[in-house]
Amino acid sequence: MKFTALVAAILGMVTLPHAHAVVLIGWDPQGMSAANGGWPDGWSSSSQGGTVTVDSGIQIVEGLNRGAGTTAGTLNNGWGATGINQTTQAAAISDNDYLFFSLAPQEGNLMSLSALDYNVRLVSTPWNSGDTRYLWQYKVGDGSFVDIGEPLALVGEYNTNGVAQPTLNLSGIAALQNVTEEVEFRMYAWNSGGQFVFGRLPGNDLALSGSVSAVPEPSRMLFLILGVMSWMFRRYRTPIPG
Repeated sequence: MKFTALVAAILGMVTLPHAHAVVLIGWDPQGMSAANGGWPDGWSSSSQGGTVTVDSGIQIVEGLNRGAGTTAGTLNNGWGATGINQTTQAAAISDNDYLFFSLAPQEGNLMSLSALDYNVRLVSTPWNSGDTRYLWQYKVGDGSFVDIGEPLALVGEYNTNGVAQPTLNLSGIAALQNVTEEVEFRMYAWNSGGQFVFGRLPGNDLALSGSVSAVPEPSRMLFLILGVMSWMFRRYRTPIPG
């Protein structure tokens, strides 16, 4: 058992090429106008308004979209949903008050996710600072949705051009590292005054960062496995000096 675990650990370190974290998907709604039809559903292309950045190593499976309990809005230079008017997490989940998107690595790639960054434009509808809550979840492949930590309090003043929220760190979530399947993110919100909008600061107002690397070729994998097993065999056969 220890031998198998050690081989797996060593392979995890040596088979995957190093890759620097970059923005895999970024959405900047600057320039998106209500006169052009408001906020698009399944926002996955700059042709729909604003600017969408997509790394060449990944693909957008489902563009930025809204749950069935919400409706589109018409705020210029922002993207989000109206109708997010529940007051508890359970009610928000039951009412499908969420925003979501999904992505997957291009064929032959491994995808590792490190961070979510987002700016939120708080509506002018009165709300008590610190009472608005939101919760991110993820799902890998056909699995179940998993909460990312605990519900978070929205920070900042309302009726501004946007407030940067604390970065959501994903690097410690093992299920989101070296992924070959589709990953979907959902964000539920409640006590929001009815609207939740990404915007309206310069640059991306929602960005997912990470890295992409090529899946090692089978011949290289076999060579590495044999090399590790040979090293381990010699290690366990060598008498300990005494």
